[in-house]
Amino acid sequence: MTRIARLPEEVVEKIAAGEVIERPASIVKELIENSLDAGASSIEVVYQNGGKREIRVTDNGCGMTAEELPLSVEHHATSKIRGAEDLLTIHSFGFRGEALTSIGAVSRLRIRSRAGGESTGTEMLCEGGRRSASAEVGMSTGTSVIVEDLFFNTPARRKFLKADSREGAEILHTVRKAALAHPKVSFRVLDGARVMEDFEAVPSDQERVHAVSKADWSLDPLALQLEVQGVQVEAFLSRPQFSRVNRTGQEFFVNRRPVTAPWLSYALSRAYGETLPHGRFPMGVVFLNLESSRLDVNVHPTKREVRISGERELQNALSEAVGRAISGKDLFPKSTFSKDPMTPPFEGGGLRPESHASEERIILHPVSVSEPELNYKGTQTASSDAPDTLVTQNLNRLGVVRVLGQMRSSYILAESSEGLMLVDQHAAHERIHYEKLLQCLKGGEPQSQRLLLPETLELPPARAQTLEQSLGLLQRIGFLVEPFGDSTFVINGVPPFLHGEVVQHLEDFLDQVEEGADRLNVEEQQKALAALVACKVRSVKAGQALAPQAMLSLLETLAACESPFTCPHGRPTLIKLSFPEIEKQFGRR
Repeated sequence: MTRIARLPEEVVEKIAAGEVIERPASIVKELIENSLDAGASSIEVVYQNGGKREIRVTDNGCGMTAEELPLSVEHHATSKIRGAEDLLTIHSFGFRGEALTSIGAVSRLRIRSRAGGESTGTEMLCEGGRRSASAEVGMSTGTSVIVEDLFFNTPARRKFLKADSREGAEILHTVRKAALAHPKVSFRVLDGARVMEDFEAVPSDQERVHAVSKADWSLDPLALQLEVQGVQVEAFLSRPQFSRVNRTGQEFFVNRRPVTAPWLSYALSRAYGETLPHGRFPMGVVFLNLESSRLDVNVHPTKREVRISGERELQNALSEAVGRAISGKDLFPKSTFSKDPMTPPFEGGGLRPESHASEERIILHPVSVSEPELNYKGTQTASSDAPDTLVTQNLNRLGVVRVLGQMRSSYILAESSEGLMLVDQHAAHERIHYEKLLQCLKGGEPQSQRLLLPETLELPPARAQTLEQSLGLLQRIGFLVEPFGDSTFVINGVPPFLHGEVVQHLEDFLDQVEEGADRLNVEEQQKALAALVACKVRSVKAGQALAPQAMLSLLETLAACESPFTCPHGRPTLIKLSFPEIEKQFGRR
């Protein structure tokens, strides 16, 4: 057994550097944070070979004096804090006093800086942790840090770096995050002599969000501002028709510091709920601003992770606020033809019809919303001489002018105030059932249909306990289930119009509850159950012909829903083709 011994200083420096400097993008992040702390309004980043050969970060901040410059590469030398008590109220980005020291330990480092009021600047070299003498240099106020030959003295680290293109992409991603957090600072990024990004300073967060994302969703995002328990929340989120298969489109900032926050991402997914299909995630940028005393940024050497007091309360409040913002917006998915107005709409990216039998056709029923209707119960209705006056207020919400007819016995066509509307009749009816079931769960009068022959359900003990705890919830939606001995239950009734295997429906519900037992609150369990039952209820199916009055009644009932734009599983219930887009296809625009 070897004896304990103190490590050589150069080994200590390399170990410390490894905690902070993982790749070229880590250096860019640290240097940008130093520039921001120096009050810079303009930051330029230049890199070569993905940052392996050279990284240069130049700013117009306050700069450093000739006396301060040597201290900048000393261990735990910083201008950001003076005592242990300052760790409780950190307002700066870099405060550990390790960044330049760590960078200098694994690279050839050159720093040039001129403080405001000084006639000249100072240049200092640091190679592998060894500092050379300082010298005067002519330059404008600010600081320029040049990092060359990263990991030249630790080849084992260097060989784990990715390809130049991948490392360059990470640098760009790092700069974009900084640009999102600081819209009033200009950022310019060059790969050698090639300009990769150029973000001019802008007055608002929303302008910078669009400039950075360059995506359709940011043209008209769901903008949100609120205060929760002393926390200021500002968010710019995608509408449900814009989503991804992963969470890479989400950025979170706490006091303008980019952070990794799975609990915030979960809050967003919970808020969008059934407006997104399973496995799809919204995009957006969320800013949280709070008292620094409630924030612990000293969790990770790279400051990627933070702790916030009252995370659960903040998570719930954010989820509720985002949910309100979504429910109050026009969430019509927009459909477009091809970009070339003279290109046939079924070629080159336009709307493409599915192959179908030649006898399929569009049936047109020119029915005005002011004409009589019959009660709609999910089946085709016949015409009647008994008029029943329609309430057009709900249809006005959708902008419906008149129902035109039915296409392929699956889609209702209607003229709207903005263009042509296509409604998926099955998805629409699922949404209607879903919201009616939710009303029952939240205190409405439950409806149940007695089974002619009761069914029994035998479960393992743990699963039986889960079901027993959910009996009240199930009863409010129309399931009549009672304990019948150890781990056995008898099913006497089900929600009206439910079809399929009753036992399997309950098993599916238990699967959902057990999968999210540690995170589903009562409201989320209600939504999960309502969505499950809604897709099992006898709804209008694709391929089912409907009479004009039935189409009209379906649209009226859909328009009365709280969130009429998606089915419980996130698929759109309707889409719109705008008049300008249609006119463009005919060369009228």
